[in-house]
Amino acid sequence: MTYLYGGTILRVDLSTGSIEKQSTAAYADKWLGGRGFNTRILYKELEPGIDALSPENVLIFSVGPLTGSMFPGSGRVEVAAKSPVTGIQGMSNMGGYWGPELKYAGYDSIIVKGKAPKPVYIAINNDSIDVKEASHLWGVDTYKTQDALQEELGDPEVEVICIGPGSENLVAYGSIQTRMGNAAGRTGMGAVMGSKNLKAIAVRGTKGVSVADPERFLAICLKALEVQKPLIDNARTVDMAENSPPATWAVVLGNYESNVWDKQKDLKGGHKPFWETHKNRQGEGRTGCFNCQVRCMDYFEENELGPLVASCNIYGSATWVIKNADMKTWYAVAAKCHRQGIDVLSATRMIAWASELYEKGIISLEDTGGIPLEWGNREALDRVLDLIAGNEGFGAVLACTPEEAAQKLGEGIEPVLNIKGTPVGETNIMNFRARAMGAAVNPRGSDEYRARAGSFDNLGTGSGSKLTAMASSESWEAKTAMGIVEKAVAQKRAKEGDTAQITQFDCESRGELAALANRMISITDSVGQCKWNTVFLNVGIGIELQAEALSAGMGREITADDLIDTASRIATQERAFAVREGLTRAHDTLPKKLINYQMPGTWPEDKVDLEGLEQMKNEYYAAMAWDVKSGVPTRETLDSLGLSDVASDLEKMGTLSNLERPGKIEK
Repeated sequence: MTYLYGGTILRVDLSTGSIEKQSTAAYADKWLGGRGFNTRILYKELEPGIDALSPENVLIFSVGPLTGSMFPGSGRVEVAAKSPVTGIQGMSNMGGYWGPELKYAGYDSIIVKGKAPKPVYIAINNDSIDVKEASHLWGVDTYKTQDALQEELGDPEVEVICIGPGSENLVAYGSIQTRMGNAAGRTGMGAVMGSKNLKAIAVRGTKGVSVADPERFLAICLKALEVQKPLIDNARTVDMAENSPPATWAVVLGNYESNVWDKQKDLKGGHKPFWETHKNRQGEGRTGCFNCQVRCMDYFEENELGPLVASCNIYGSATWVIKNADMKTWYAVAAKCHRQGIDVLSATRMIAWASELYEKGIISLEDTGGIPLEWGNREALDRVLDLIAGNEGFGAVLACTPEEAAQKLGEGIEPVLNIKGTPVGETNIMNFRARAMGAAVNPRGSDEYRARAGSFDNLGTGSGSKLTAMASSESWEAKTAMGIVEKAVAQKRAKEGDTAQITQFDCESRGELAALANRMISITDSVGQCKWNTVFLNVGIGIELQAEALSAGMGREITADDLIDTASRIATQERAFAVREGLTRAHDTLPKKLINYQMPGTWPEDKVDLEGLEQMKNEYYAAMAWDVKSGVPTRETLDSLGLSDVASDLEKMGTLSNLERPGKIEK
């Protein structure tokens, strides 16, 4: 019996129509699930250097061992392929109910290769797998597609993920949508799905999840729920766009223009007043994904524009980033992005970039096809989003990657603010050094959320320093993080005297904390749990509880150290893939504009200089046991993690020659 796992990896080749199944066992011990499965499978099965939108790209959907279980927030699924945005491993994570349904059908991963000759969808009902024609759904928005497939398959409990017209038309940042309003939005996984003529995957499963020790597993799940209860309000986002000063942590205006806005007063309470009057008909305004008591999703129903489920980034990106304080305009932008299947963060950032160019006279009505790109102009936003989704007219410029878009507009135009090709998000990544570092080294490009834990932002010895919202100061994360900071403080005091301090604005320890956060988040993404249910977002559950749950569920003891070893393997494999595709140390950086930049409305210390960034990178690479000079994993590290095959591959490329050893930090 396969405890916690579905037990099967499903392979579908859309070019040949072949469908194969294999045991999950080949990957489970070393790679855990979810992100770990995707990382290894992509590296092993993708030829280096292929075009991300070619049939040869490999699109992978994987759930984790906790997905579909009673463990809090266990509804996640990881999506991976070579990214059309970054050129390295595309990574997106989505919630809802599709992931658990896939597990209940008996599958841990779906690997899709090739390209169908015409639009298709995959229908899964337990052991039955069919590839069905979807020409009648091509061009249909994501909301209607899901309804249509439930009706077509005759089962209202079928769970569907699908793409919209944006991904069909190969918008670089096309998303994959679920019914819950969740999306695999970043890095263009929807565009890869569209390039394969794959409209949707519909799943129905009735097999459940087997647990080795049900009584112990239940007790651990109840313990985890109790740990979360006093911390859940940390995950509320409906008031995010209020940005009450001083709010150096929060959303930024336009293209990092300021942290304050003359229309800030119009967003008093953020979106909460609008939400209170536009809840769904049943009066329930807050909802969540499978088995989640955090319930971070806000359910709106605006009569003219239909339903919308929103959370987190959407609140800031369709207000502050595009300088729009009108709630109906915000709603229209967010709903259109969901329906058309394009990433809200990327779309609004690209529009903000174009609006600034228009405002400064760098581009004109002739360039925009006659669309006046004044900030917050609802009619203009509506037209531009339609053109982006259609990948036509001026929208074809904004539907590209940052570099391609800038080239299309003319010589000398700086691309949209981006990291590794992914447009930056809506929040200030410069205020705490932990955030800046997390953003710079994020393995999927832009945002900081795969190499930074919010609990660590304030760590240090200065005024206001604290370890926020850990379940216990004795937890594994708390003790490990504090040990890192205390070591850095001791080193600093040895040089500068007993009064030396470290604050959130200092670089010392931030690289090592980013390495710790990367490992923590790699585990959460691999077990199939939502990061918002963990210490990542100050909601309590940590690696020790995850290890306990896995132990009870699998019937063998797993420790926090075991999970950290697995996380190191996953992170190092991801790095090796990126190196193989051309990534260098120079790519781990912030947008040029944000180096030595003091943004209005922020503290004087909210400024990242190049020397400090390079110092943090040195520390990060050393903590990951990679070569400090290049950021490439060393042979010793690869061999110790059971990745000797990867070491041989990189050696053939010449990237393992004469590398500095981990621990030698350049000054």
